[in-house]
Amino acid sequence: MSSLPGSFGLVLSRALTRLITGCCKTTVPSKGADKCYLVWGVISQACVAPSAWLFVGFLDGSYYSCAKHQFPCSKNATELLKHEALKSESQMISWCILVGGVATALTGFLVQRSCSRFTWHQYLYEELYEEYEITEYESEAKKRAQALAKVNVAVFMDLEERSKIDWDTISTVPSQEPIDPNEKKDPLITSLQRWVLHHPPEDKEKEEETPT
Repeated sequence: MSSLPGSFGLVLSRALTRLITGCCKTTVPSKGADKCYLVWGVISQACVAPSAWLFVGFLDGSYYSCAKHQFPCSKNATELLKHEALKSESQMISWCILVGGVATALTGFLVQRSCSRFTWHQYLYEELYEEYEITEYESEAKKRAQALAKVNVAVFMDLEERSKIDWDTISTVPSQEPIDPNEKKDPLITSLQRWVLHHPPEDKEKEEETPT
């Protein structure tokens, strides 16, 4: 149970998701030292919750004394011989976990900060910049994505007649084909984009200019 919060922390980590997404097919891989630096920070944060669970569990002493005496544990296990000794042993382990965890975290923090390429004020500036960069990127990407989606949907919905093949084409699973690193255009994301590529909208202006 104590590993569940840490596992969820790793899965939900935005930094780790950014690192592993597309890493097997990227044309510009990250440096090994940078990867280790990022993974170390993610794992350190994810270990906080499991360590807290272990500390509380051992500090209580009941689980440890029950497991050491007999398994499965009976309701009267806490009243058996050596219960107090086992409980004290469990509490000692909990304090060792706490001291060891704090010492490890402090050592890692000091090493990380002392080896940083930034000073304190530069570090604060970097954090603020990254935060605003993500915000601005998401905002601008949302606008561009919405505009592109609006155009593509309009191309499809403006058709007077849509065949079964058209509906089936846009309903297929998005392609996972490798992206050509020399391609200058943005990759096709959805099946609707692929459909629009093969069904360009008619140029109505040219039709209007054509003499009758």
